[in-house]
This record gives sequence, C-alpha cells and structure tokens, in this order.
Amino acid sequence: MRTADIRLAALIATLAFLDLAMWLTAVPLIPVWEDELGLTHAQSGLVLGAYGASVLFLSLPAGQLADRIGPRRLTIGATLLFAATAPLYAFASSFPELLVLRTVNGLFSAVSWTAGLAWLVASVPGSHRGRTLAVVNASASAASLVGPLLGGPVVAAIGLKPTMLGFGVVVLMVGIWALLEPNRGRHGRTEAISVRAALRIGLREPRLIHAFTGIAFAASAMGMQQVLAPIHLSDEGLSSAAIGWIWTCGAGLSVVVATLVGRRLDRIDKRANARVGVLGVSLIAGYLALGLPAAAYAIGLIVSFGLATLIWTTVYPLCSEAADRAGIGQGVAMGALNTVWAFASVVGPVVAGALAGAGVPGIGYLGIAGFGVLCLRVLRQRTLAPAPGTA
Repeated sequence: MRTADIRLAALIATLAFLDLAMWLTAVPLIPVWEDELGLTHAQSGLVLGAYGASVLFLSLPAGQLADRIGPRRLTIGATLLFAATAPLYAFASSFPELLVLRTVNGLFSAVSWTAGLAWLVASVPGSHRGRTLAVVNASASAASLVGPLLGGPVVAAIGLKPTMLGFGVVVLMVGIWALLEPNRGRHGRTEAISVRAALRIGLREPRLIHAFTGIAFAASAMGMQQVLAPIHLSDEGLSSAAIGWIWTCGAGLSVVVATLVGRRLDRIDKRANARVGVLGVSLIAGYLALGLPAAAYAIGLIVSFGLATLIWTTVYPLCSEAADRAGIGQGVAMGALNTVWAFASVVGPVVAGALAGAGVPGIGYLGIAGFGVLCLRVLRQRTLAPAPGTA
C-alpha cells in the first residue's frame, strides 16, 4: 500500500472513531439526563435511537450521491457540520434539544460510514481491503472504549461543557485534515441508476444478504443493551462513572478482538466468523436476561462486546465484495448496509426503553437470543466462493 493510502485509511478510521465516540458518550449520561432533565426511560430510548434514525433515512441518499459526485466532498462537509454541532450538547436542557442534537449528529454518521468508506475502498488494493476495513472497525472499537469514558469519568471529573467543547475542537482539526487530503483512488462516477435497481441487482449476491443479516443482529443487540444495561446497573447502585468504566472494559476487549481478527480477515471465512459472533452474543443475552447482580452482569456485558466485534469486522468487507461482484457502486452498497444498521439501532433502543418502562427488561434479552437463532439460519445458507483477489 502507498503511503498516501495509509494516510487516507488513518483519516477514515479517525472519522469512525469520532462518530462512535460521540454515539456512545451518551450511554453513561442516560441516568444523569433522567435525573437532571426528567427524561423517562422511553425518552432515553428515543434519544439513543435518534442518532440511528438519521443514518436510517440518509445513508442511502448519501451513498448514491457519493457514487454520483465523489465521496470526498460529502465526507468533508459532514465533518465540518459535526464539528459545529457537537459542542451544543453542553447547553442542552430538555428532551427535545437532546433529540435534535442526536439527529443532527447522526448526519455525520450517515456520511462517514457511506461516503467515507467508499472513498477508502476506492483507494486501496483489493488484496488489502479486508485488513483496511478492519482497521476502521478497530478504530470504532477503540471509540467504544473512549466514548463511555468521556460520558462517564471525564464528565464527572471536569464537567460536560469542557468535555464537549474540547471534542468539537478535535473534530474541527480532523475536518481540516480531510480538506488537505487530495482525491486519490479509483473512484469514478457511476451511471445514473436508481437505488432500487442497484439493490435489486446487489441482492442477487449472497454476500450482501449475509452482510445485512449480520449487521442487523449486531446493531439490534447492542442497541438494546445500551438502554437495558445502564438502567439495570444504575438500579444495582452503580454510578454513571462506574457504568462508563464497564463499557470501557468491554470496548478494550473489542479492540483486541478487532486487531487479532483484522490481521487475518483477507484469508479467513468471514461468514463463519460472523456465525460465531451471533451465536456467542445470543447465548450471553440469555445469561443477562436472568437479571444478575452488578458484578456478574458486568462480566457478561463485557464478553458480549468482544463477541459482537466478530460480526462488525466481517460485514463491511462482505458488503464491499458483494458490490464488486454485483457491479454496483460502493456508496450505494455501504449506504444500504448502514441503513440496515440504522433501522436496527433505532428499533432496538426504543423497544428496550419501552420494555424497561414496563418493568420487563428480561424480555428484551430473550428477544435478542431469538433473533440470533433466525440470523444463524440465514448465515448458514449458500456456500460462498472466494471473492476475486482474495485467498
């Protein structure tokens, strides 16, 4: 790989890091917002789900636009918008304000995981694509470590305003870095084809179906945990800072898993890798449904992070391979994948919040386990031949 490609990979990985860090900063803040702003459990679920709602409605248009005009412009514009809005969390004082901020910041997520990844995929050799995308996922896993740390211990130590203002400055600096990156790679404008037509073609390729299945399960499972786990741990007497540390430990395990798997991702059976992750998360969900004491519950939660990472590291390379084999644009393919992620990320927290409010959170975990069984059936269908250019 060229030095310029490595630098671009670092840029896209940094954008993924910032996106996931902001997304997960809210997790340990949920009990704080419920206490200080009067949010109900259901409203907490809506606040967490709003980020994914933006991705749900904007990923496909962003991907299609990236294929038409090039992904670099969209990536830079979304990054600068993110830099302008992230600090406003420090001044939010009501449920509607939090909802609007999460929705606006979701715009950045929609673009960074569609146009940003399309920009990167167009620049790296096919033989290194899996490893490169694994770097982005490892960066996202690292953000899973930092995000709860920011929302928990850091906010508790220095306050919400300094934390969010500092975060905005960092995003602005990365936006300037993106402006300085030239438009390298093999990207070319695709023919004017509707999203529906592109997906109709793409869904003939099994890899795309398997990528959609894997990300739907991982997003719904993790989304429900983001609501159910903080509420349960808070009821067990843990502070928001302690909850942030638990998430940080789980994210640390995710970084290790993503790093180890990423080194071999261009040579292993990606679908088998996803099956192991789905099975493991489903079993852990059944364990968490027991409503355990804080220590036992936290151990299961941390393990589930590592198992879910097996899925995250798999779905993006599968999606990219499917786009190449089907002859559709990478932007549309990534946009569709992120739309599936977003739908699951919206539904998961909202359902979890409703179940927690009704006093039956265990049903949410049993639902995760049941959905996992269905996804395993899909992931076992059809044998996949190796993609061109991979071992």
